[in-house]
Amino acid sequence: MAFVISGIFRSFYYSSTEEEVTYCFLSENSFITAYSSFITQTKTTESIQALTDIELYSISKNQLSKLEESSTNWLRLFKLFAEQEYINLEKRIFLLQKESAEKRYKELLNTHPDYLQSIPLSHLASYLGITQRHLSRIRRSVHN
Repeated sequence: MAFVISGIFRSFYYSSTEEEVTYCFLSENSFITAYSSFITQTKTTESIQALTDIELYSISKNQLSKLEESSTNWLRLFKLFAEQEYINLEKRIFLLQKESAEKRYKELLNTHPDYLQSIPLSHLASYLGITQRHLSRIRRSVHN
């Protein structure tokens, strides 16, 4: 697990057709990990890639356990992290299942305009669940 001081990461996996599917982006002031793998200490199918220069602090599962044993404040912090992860996952699922591609793009534009300057369009399109061509059409219509 790591805390991102600066930079942008993406988490992705390979589909059954061996295409990269971007699952999420993370940037400064975020915790980053293959969460279920970190908890269970098992192999993951998720990959994490730095998309920009990065600075982070990392901690092992063993170090984390020692911190949790040392103070309830650490337990509270990690509980907040887990809660935020759940909320983010729920928002992501609702956006993908409920909203149009244009609405998903506008949401990304409102919440992380810096991503649109720093992240390749292919990764953005994958994250939004659309083709790069469709993303280009949406960008043209939104920015005109």
